[in-house]
Amino acid sequence: MAKVKKPITLYLAHPVEMRHYALERLREYEKIYNIKIVSPFYEIYRKEILILDSLKTKKEMVQYKKTWTRAMKKKIVEIDLELIRECDGVLAYIPYPTIGTSMEIQFAHDIKKPIYIISRKRYSDHAWISTYKTEVFPTFSSFNKWLLQKEKYIRCNDCKKFKLKKEYYNLKSGHYRCKKCCHIRRLQQYDLTQKQAIEYTKKWAIKNKKRIKEYERNRSKMQDNSIEMQCRHKVAIALRSNKIRKKRCNVCGKLIVEAHHEDYSKPLKVIWLCHTHHMELHRKMRRDDGYKKKT
Repeated sequence: MAKVKKPITLYLAHPVEMRHYALERLREYEKIYNIKIVSPFYEIYRKEILILDSLKTKKEMVQYKKTWTRAMKKKIVEIDLELIRECDGVLAYIPYPTIGTSMEIQFAHDIKKPIYIISRKRYSDHAWISTYKTEVFPTFSSFNKWLLQKEKYIRCNDCKKFKLKKEYYNLKSGHYRCKKCCHIRRLQQYDLTQKQAIEYTKKWAIKNKKRIKEYERNRSKMQDNSIEMQCRHKVAIALRSNKIRKKRCNVCGKLIVEAHHEDYSKPLKVIWLCHTHHMELHRKMRRDDGYKKKT
């Protein structure tokens, strides 16, 4: 298995009010792809954000934001800029226009970082966004589909390891399980069903002993009375009395052979074949019969 590279870090630019919603959606992609979402609110300890999270109403939040000093605001901006520099790119979620998100996109463009935008068409069609963007996505699901195409490594749901795309069967199904884990899962399911079947047959056999004995008696009678069995008996008797003798296999010349009847009405007219060529001939005959029935 190829060595997994360091995860791609994406700075998440978004309105303060949408911080929980955006993070919840994008944390799911962190579990699947080799990416890390860097939130400016939760990547490092920020007292003001913890206080914001503890407030329940919008009114309380607005009032608390008014209490922020100039020094606090400057520190917030410095932390955001430092995080953008450290990240590989910026992922901007724009449900509605905000000054902070716009400024973060501008700074990312200035330092030549790739900019990925999740936004509605009426905002993503704006001249500035369409000029600065690297890729634009109307929804989170479209961003997920794009990641599925672009990302080399995907995390397996069972073994929790990042593996190359070629190590999966069908990624479009959404069940990200590698080939190895699929094989193990199938074996486990097969073993379970086999055990259940064996237990069921054992219980059934104990309950229906008389029925099984009757079935075996009837089966043996049917086999003895069949044309095939009668022909076999006649060949065996003829071999004992030296009326016919075994010959080498007609195909490969092996000594260990079986008698093949082309016509059961002539029991002593046989072709001598080894087991493999005998079975091959029967398979060919079955195929020909099936073809004739279809036509």
